[in-house]
Amino acid sequence: MAILQTKWIDVGYANFYGTVVTGLLGTGTLSNTQNGSSDVNLDSVYSGADVSTLTHASNSGGYVTFSLTGNRANGAFDTLKIGGVSFARTAATYSYNSNNNRTTWTWNSISSSPFGTTQYADKQVTWETTSATVTAPVISGVSNNNAAAATVTATISLSSSGSGGTLQYAQTTSNSAPSSGWSAAPAFSHPRGATRYYWARRDTNTVTSSVSHSVGYLTGDSSFSRTSPTITSSASSATTTIQYATSGETLAIRVDGQSTNLVTALVASSSSSQNISFSSSLPSGGNSETYRFFVRRPTSTGGDGSTFNSTGMTFTVTRTAADTTPNAFNLPDVGPVAPGTVGTSQAQQITGMAANTPCSVTGQGSPQLFVGSAGPWTTSSTISPNFYINVRLTAPTAYSSTHTATLTIGTVTDTIVITSQAAPSGSGGSGVSGGTGAYGIKVFDTNGTTSVLSPSTRYMTRLTDPTSISINSTVGSSILISCDMTGLTTSNSDIIFEQFATSSLVPVTRESNGFRITNNSGSAFSNIVYAVRF
Repeated sequence: MAILQTKWIDVGYANFYGTVVTGLLGTGTLSNTQNGSSDVNLDSVYSGADVSTLTHASNSGGYVTFSLTGNRANGAFDTLKIGGVSFARTAATYSYNSNNNRTTWTWNSISSSPFGTTQYADKQVTWETTSATVTAPVISGVSNNNAAAATVTATISLSSSGSGGTLQYAQTTSNSAPSSGWSAAPAFSHPRGATRYYWARRDTNTVTSSVSHSVGYLTGDSSFSRTSPTITSSASSATTTIQYATSGETLAIRVDGQSTNLVTALVASSSSSQNISFSSSLPSGGNSETYRFFVRRPTSTGGDGSTFNSTGMTFTVTRTAADTTPNAFNLPDVGPVAPGTVGTSQAQQITGMAANTPCSVTGQGSPQLFVGSAGPWTTSSTISPNFYINVRLTAPTAYSSTHTATLTIGTVTDTIVITSQAAPSGSGGSGVSGGTGAYGIKVFDTNGTTSVLSPSTRYMTRLTDPTSISINSTVGSSILISCDMTGLTTSNSDIIFEQFATSSLVPVTRESNGFRITNNSGSAFSNIVYAVRF
């Protein structure tokens, strides 16, 4: 005799007008273990069946009633044993009530209750079969259909189905044999990203060892078209066009080899093209950068909904080189100036290029260049489009001589020549033209005839020390260079700027107590200035 299933009953007791009823009553409990929690499932005997009645009544000569939910065949078990007392199935009256969907076996003329008459006493109940010994099935593996969904269908496969009893299957979340939830079907719903344990049995005593089965997540589409754009030197963003990616998945773009998403975009269509733009980590002018696509698959189609996986697909963005070739420019030559003195050319605005461009000056006379209004004087720098540039250099110490400097901006050059004054000339003691005087000191050259100093020659005298000034960019801002203005006029005095300044943008006016310098250029102005009389 093989046991199909074992239960324990915590005996209930009731007396209805002299009729004593014992067994599974409102005061009794049917469970899988002694004093366990209620469990009326009888899957090992009849799949999906629950015990609805298991009692003994003392009236009508006494009888035992056993009922199950559903329409059950009169088979599966041969003996019902209660507290050691056996009841042959073939000795029972078998019936099915379609009104309440119950199947019942009744054994009559049972005067003594197999449950006894002690309330809450524990009685073991078994369902047994006289068929050949039950052998356990053997699970060979578990497979799934890998559906593009949050859950898949997992199916148990057997290398041996066993014999006897009733073949049943179960799935659990932990590696512990279940007491309920057994099914005649070997297929179960299995969530992605989880491990489940699968079981098979013929009865409660022939449960197989478990087989674990894990189902991972699907990754997104890794095959679609994309473009590699070329952007202008001044572009602030780049756009790649994709097509045939999977709708509902999310794409991310990263610099190849890096982990930061520059942009993410939900694919709107599996057939139509779609633009994806980004504005960071773009290449510099004249260079290219490689980017890689990553994809995130939603949970509804089998992804984990959070992880971006590499598609292995890259594209490039190329930025055209900025135009750093200016229009031709021409800084005026300087002089004649006194031998050995520094002369400054007139500033010129540099146009025609689209980006900051290197500039330098080389040549004779220790040349230097000055960019914009803030400088400083240097031999090399960078000039922005439409800025002004100036050059200064030192004249030769010899009379009527030249020094030449070359200014280079990008690939365009210009030469600036400074010329020293001619040697003074004269004879017979005549003075240098340009003034008159009837008295004073007159100095001659070693030849005794050439005048080098006389009352008729004019000279420049500095009235103030060189002063560093800085005027803010507000149009009309000004600063006063204090000076004794006695005897000073526009014809015999002025302000000297060490660095170039345009008189229309930085005009000088005279006041009773000095010279006022006004900044109308619209940008901050700095310079070194001093007042002179001549």
